[in-house]
Amino acid sequence: MTTKKRVTSSGSRLLAWCVTAAVAAAVAKDWVVADDELHRALELGMPREVVESVLADGVSARASIWRYIALAPWAALAWVLGLALLFMIGKALSAATLHSVQNADPNLAVAPLERVIRRIYRVIVSVAGLYYYISIPFVIALALAAAAGSVYAVFHLPQIPVKAVLIVVCFAGAMLMMIWACLRSLFVRIRDEDPGRALSEADAPGLWALAREVASEVGTRPVDVIYLTPGCDMAVFERGRAVDKARDRAKRSLILGLGVVDGFGLDAFRAVLAHEYGHFLHRDTAGGDVALRVNATMGRFAMSMFQQGNAQWWNVGWQFVRFYHWFYRRITHGASRLQEINADRVAALAYGKRAFEAGLRHVIRRDLALRYQHALSQQRVAKVDEPEWALPGAAAAAPANAFVVAPILPGASYLRADIRRQIEVQVDAIWSAPTTEDDTHPSPVERVGLLDRLRSGPESPGDPARSGGRAGLTMADLFADPGRLQAEQAEQQTEAMRMQEEAQRADHRDLLKQFDAYIAENPTLPDPIRDRASLLMQMSDYSAAIVGFTEAIERGASQRHVSYYSRGVAQCRLGRFEEAAADFREAMSLEPKLEAETADGRLELGLALLRGGRPADAVPELTRAAALEPERLAILLRLAEAHLACGDHQTAAAVYTTALRIDPGCAEALAGRSVLHKTQGRLAESIADVRAALEIEPSLRTTCPTLADLAVFEPPGA
Repeated sequence: MTTKKRVTSSGSRLLAWCVTAAVAAAVAKDWVVADDELHRALELGMPREVVESVLADGVSARASIWRYIALAPWAALAWVLGLALLFMIGKALSAATLHSVQNADPNLAVAPLERVIRRIYRVIVSVAGLYYYISIPFVIALALAAAAGSVYAVFHLPQIPVKAVLIVVCFAGAMLMMIWACLRSLFVRIRDEDPGRALSEADAPGLWALAREVASEVGTRPVDVIYLTPGCDMAVFERGRAVDKARDRAKRSLILGLGVVDGFGLDAFRAVLAHEYGHFLHRDTAGGDVALRVNATMGRFAMSMFQQGNAQWWNVGWQFVRFYHWFYRRITHGASRLQEINADRVAALAYGKRAFEAGLRHVIRRDLALRYQHALSQQRVAKVDEPEWALPGAAAAAPANAFVVAPILPGASYLRADIRRQIEVQVDAIWSAPTTEDDTHPSPVERVGLLDRLRSGPESPGDPARSGGRAGLTMADLFADPGRLQAEQAEQQTEAMRMQEEAQRADHRDLLKQFDAYIAENPTLPDPIRDRASLLMQMSDYSAAIVGFTEAIERGASQRHVSYYSRGVAQCRLGRFEEAAADFREAMSLEPKLEAETADGRLELGLALLRGGRPADAVPELTRAAALEPERLAILLRLAEAHLACGDHQTAAAVYTTALRIDPGCAEALAGRSVLHKTQGRLAESIADVRAALEIEPSLRTTCPTLADLAVFEPPGA
């Protein structure tokens, strides 16, 4: 009995101690200790309804919050360690890939080690994609903590500045907007739309036959759909359910850009097509759904923040999406580079290294040409004023056959000579550039270099065993009616150009109204008058632009040389060449760089004099321009034209020779020299030059019909 009383007394004291400790902890706001002590009191016999009443009064909820807060650093650490682990695995896979491709047998499309690396890559890409979604709660928690922490800090200051309150409220609002954008991005819907016009077998029977032939050579089934697009794309993808892709029953599709068709030899095309079939063969197109969705989600998240004006350095969501995009890109692009190398081997084994190299060069060249065409056609839409030698723009890299990607604009242009040369320079630069970790494809020179150890595969384009009697043909010969496709493309371009012009005119009208309102409010400022005149130049209202530039000059606008130079260009557009020449001279006197560092001032002055019927005065100006930029073909060609106008054929021939020494493929210099040869009675040399010129630049047949007539003329005794 005594022992039982002692135990009861001891339990009562312990219970009392737990209750006292719980109360003390609650007073001290140590909710975790208070919760623990109350649960111990419950175990020691405290009535359950009393304990639960106290816990429900806020103790339990606050304790749970603080427990989660205590776990947060450990969870964040685990999250960071997971990212670091994925990154290290990605780096290790990249190193293993590099070692494998350099040491594997290139006569195997996929070496055993590469097969293992590819499988690991698939797992890592999927895990890294899922890890993005795992990261979202951490980003949201961090944003909420930052917002709450800033509010807490401000309201615990001894004095609360109104400006600080406004800043904190704006910051908290930005964090909430970011969280909303993040949550919305999780439900992005990926639209499964046709990438272009589906090409029927009746449209291109030869292309479909070749597609089946290449599939048979590679050892896989052919594509089910061919889509024609206006660009320079060549790619493959699959459509269907995941189970169909896993069983290789999905619908296979080929994207073919109309821009690559021009001049694409069949041997080179088959090699590139075999590369695309290599992706099917290795099942590269069967996966990638996780990566596609993750990239789409990140893209929508980033775009939403950008549209909110929330893409700021202090925004944790913006910094997260920037980091994860970089992180995920490094992992997925490593896998992509290995896939490209394996597909390259398929192409080279089937059709030879040289055919694949030729196809790769052609695609790069056509892509650059199309980019120039697009940029220059945009100038035409915007009516950006260029000197006469730059007006035709989009024809600079015009294709040679019916597959004209952009319409040839009227008038003669020497800009295309510089563009063709620049394209070749850029092709060489792209070809020899080293591979970086941000590249989805290895650099061309490395891709071709990895194929040097091939022991099999045809090595000469046009091999009769492979060409099937089609040596010398190009892709254009595979289409039933290329003219109809050209007409469709031209119609689409015309409509797109019309819509762009309408949008541009509307934008210009709005800007003009804004300028007028601003000038009315600030009548003493001369610079807006000059800027308004520049806008009028873009609208091709040259008379009004001249009035505006004149007023800006008279009222002392800054950068007076700009006003004189621009007014000179407007004067040229209206045929006022003497006034234009005077303006260009004044601009050069005000800004020595126009005369001493760049050729633009001298070139414009020389062109104004040449157009004004003063070729003798134009020659020294154009000569000085050529001295400033000796490898600018447009200047040399215009200088030769000025010498021809002066009757100095010998000097003109020397200038054409200089241009051809800089660029042996300068079609305009060959055409000009052919004219000189003809005037000198050297008909055979003239015909040889003009034929070479038309082969390089077929659009000269349209701009200079006499050259086309001369090209088909056979000299006596030929």
